[in-house]
Amino acid sequence: MRDAESDRTGFRPTVNGLITGSVAALVLISLVAVIAVQWTVSRRNTIELMAGLSGLFLEYLELAVHDHLQPALEQAESITRKIEDGSYDVHDRERLGDLLTGALAATPQVSTIRVWDENLSYLAVVQDREGTLTVTEGDDRGKPFATNAAPQMRDALGPAWSDLVARPPQVFVNLRWPIRRQGEHLGFMASGITVDELSRLTTELSEYFDTTAFILHGREQVLAHPNLAITNNEFVTGNALPSLHQVGDVVLAEIWNGKPLGGFEDAANNTRLVKVTLAGIDYVVISRQLTVYGQQPWIIGGWFTHERVSKELARVKVAGTISILLLLVSIIGAILISRLVSRPVKRVAESASLVGRLDLGKVGRLAPSRIKELDEQADAFNTMLASLRLFETYVPRSLVRRLMRKGEQQEVASEARRLAVLFTDIAGFTSMSEMMSAREVAGLLNAHFALIGRCVEAEGGTIDKFIGDALMAFWGAPDKQPDVANRACRAALAIRDVITADNDNRREAGLEPIRVRVGIHLGEVVVGNIGWPGRINYTIVGDTVNACQRLEALGKDLDAGDDVTVLISGEVVSGLSTPFELEPVGAYAVKGKTTEIEVFQLLAHRQK
Repeated sequence: MRDAESDRTGFRPTVNGLITGSVAALVLISLVAVIAVQWTVSRRNTIELMAGLSGLFLEYLELAVHDHLQPALEQAESITRKIEDGSYDVHDRERLGDLLTGALAATPQVSTIRVWDENLSYLAVVQDREGTLTVTEGDDRGKPFATNAAPQMRDALGPAWSDLVARPPQVFVNLRWPIRRQGEHLGFMASGITVDELSRLTTELSEYFDTTAFILHGREQVLAHPNLAITNNEFVTGNALPSLHQVGDVVLAEIWNGKPLGGFEDAANNTRLVKVTLAGIDYVVISRQLTVYGQQPWIIGGWFTHERVSKELARVKVAGTISILLLLVSIIGAILISRLVSRPVKRVAESASLVGRLDLGKVGRLAPSRIKELDEQADAFNTMLASLRLFETYVPRSLVRRLMRKGEQQEVASEARRLAVLFTDIAGFTSMSEMMSAREVAGLLNAHFALIGRCVEAEGGTIDKFIGDALMAFWGAPDKQPDVANRACRAALAIRDVITADNDNRREAGLEPIRVRVGIHLGEVVVGNIGWPGRINYTIVGDTVNACQRLEALGKDLDAGDDVTVLISGEVVSGLSTPFELEPVGAYAVKGKTTEIEVFQLLAHRQK
């Protein structure tokens, strides 16, 4: 009895106090959790959005550099090809001078072109700032530049960028190109491209992106900067570019002393982001290294105030503080505010997750918010979404998703694989299109490719390209698929079904039906990234591709008037693991193949 009474003498909260305290504690915990989620998601989204803006700025700047130098590269290629094919002779000074003069007049950023023969005698054309052209001849035997460059060019397989040359008040990028004819070394040529225009481009990009753009040569010399555009390169002295401390940009001068900012760096693209603090003000400097224009790397970048990055995070802090104060006034108000804040944050997180998976079709525009920070975040997200949808029009989404599953850092190397390849073609399309306007032709092809493209993707196929009215697809890459022959045949039969149904509708509408030929072949191809760094396609090449295209074209000779004619090779038949209804057609020799191909017509998928 005493024990029971002694138990009652301890602290015992009231029901009202217990409920009130519990609710208050739960609301407080919920509010803290919401604020933590809001902070994390908002910070992540802010970093991602700012990283996207910074990446876009660097892409524009890199493209500006490329566009400035690319015409000179194309010009040099044209000159060397004309000499190599015998149209011009390095010893015919008069005709060679006409060639160089015409080429130089068309490219104002190229200041000089010089062509050496095998004995280091040269013909040069020089263009001054007023566009006046001067032709000179000479002999560079014994001169360091020519004697050093000659053996390098004799062994070079293609063009090469050499280090910058500063000849006040101008700076040049040197492009060298060997000249050969039927394996014989005839000499080499060099172009000097001025880089003054790059400072004007940095000025334009600085104004457009509200930043200060720059281009460095190595770590210490400034190649292009808005201040250089104003001063007309008066800082170029001797044989050296101005240093970081000579262009009057105190933020740029501290680029290598800045503190790295986490979340922005992109090692794959050599992108670096640091914070520089001067007089109590924080600045963000973003840069990227280019290693294609000589032995010294070029570093492109820009800087802006850190306020642009921290503004969103600071506003989130304010919102959290206000929420805590409202909790002290009213628990109900705290719950309402937490919901008002957490719902749009959750929507942003869900939308960002869908964007990360490239499911842009499931992402809707974020609705405006009554909270300023979230409304600005919604505007920024909606702007990014509109840009991504524009790019999605030109990007093969299904292929990108598969490559993403292979790992972001895993390089897609070219390799030999045994794949199934499918070609389609519209019979009589040329005559059909002659009676249609350009808009009608485009509409017909877009609708046609939408129908058959879905059939290919439904079977896990990769659409390689559209060639006029033809579609090319393959199975077995990037994902390895053991049943590539089955998948390709099922896709072909699905194409036949949708074309047949579509033709029924066309006939009812009084339109001419579309007749399609399909060819499927199985064999080894080279698959991977094919192209050059500025334009790469994930594609396939090889004899199997050519044979498949010829097999599809063979349908013209074997066409019995069906809406869809599907021809497959004997290699495909041997690779089938499920029964299909086939009709042997015979062995045919196709263009480009030394042996005949056993051909079958695919009729139906036979049930077991």
